[in-house]
Amino acid sequence: MLPARFSCIMWKRAGSIVLRVSIFAMENTQAYKHKNNLKYTFPLLKRLVVFALVFVFAMALALLLTGYICREGRLGTTYQKNVRLVTATSPKLVMIGGSNLHYGINSRMLQDSIGLQVVNMGLQHSIGLQYMFDEVRESLYKNDVLLLLLEPSAYIGMPVNGRTNIARIASIYPKNIDKLNATQWYNAAMYSGLALLQNYRDSQVVISKKLRGKPTFDQMCDELGDYHGHKGLPSKYKKKQRRDFNDEKIFNNEILPLIQEMKIYTQSNDIQMVIGFSPSAYSASDSLLFTRIQAGLPAEITVGNMPDYIFPDSFFYDSPNHLIYSKRDMRTRKLLRDLRSASILFTPH
Repeated sequence: MLPARFSCIMWKRAGSIVLRVSIFAMENTQAYKHKNNLKYTFPLLKRLVVFALVFVFAMALALLLTGYICREGRLGTTYQKNVRLVTATSPKLVMIGGSNLHYGINSRMLQDSIGLQVVNMGLQHSIGLQYMFDEVRESLYKNDVLLLLLEPSAYIGMPVNGRTNIARIASIYPKNIDKLNATQWYNAAMYSGLALLQNYRDSQVVISKKLRGKPTFDQMCDELGDYHGHKGLPSKYKKKQRRDFNDEKIFNNEILPLIQEMKIYTQSNDIQMVIGFSPSAYSASDSLLFTRIQAGLPAEITVGNMPDYIFPDSFFYDSPNHLIYSKRDMRTRKLLRDLRSASILFTPH
């Protein structure tokens, strides 16, 4: 809450300054209108423009500087993932989704089982599904497989165009800023203050690890995109009270149309799209809710059952979707069984 409040206060103060200058400019214009004297107005407007430009430049520079250090953090693993994306030969399997993929799947086991090169693009679901899809769209070719594995919360509350992490990923991996749409640019601006704070915190972690000679997050991520930094570590997930969704709308307004758009695009380009499910801790899950979510997804491209991916809290590392390292193989085997039972066809090269 504190970073979010700081971000809001910063933007409100900037807006207040702009408003006061604008009002003062208009008052001066009215006061001297009968004399056609605008020499007081133009300097104020000029200062307003200069202030806005300096503020935007300073914020962008700060984001880029902290983003450069954050390249060695979790979001910075996008560099390895994008290298794998463009170098893997087709047909290939590309997985998109949130951090459930980063922590909780064995891509090498999956690759050996299906005979296709696997690319794990999972980072954080708060980046938004639109960015996840646009990031890989141009690297998908005929006979490739696009596997969507989103956390349950991504279907309910997270906007498809993301929020804070859109600004963060733009600062960490600016190569992809040409893929951002107008809404994402707006969100990046509105959440830039919070993004800067999170970049700063992650930068501190990166610097601390380097000073202590410990591997950074990106060094613990392999070439397929899997994270191994929690190997051998026990669960530290704390039980959370379940949220009541009975009176709430299940899907946000944008995600189902986007999934339909993705389905049409992949089908028209001879790409196979498949929707699977993220593991979820028992204390943070609702099987009836999950059934309702699955009922709203295109059944012809959905594999498995969402409630079947509810596991005991002890299976999770530090969040309700991050499996402990020893449970990655269990989840991977379950996903493979779901793919085979749905007769998903893979075409090895």
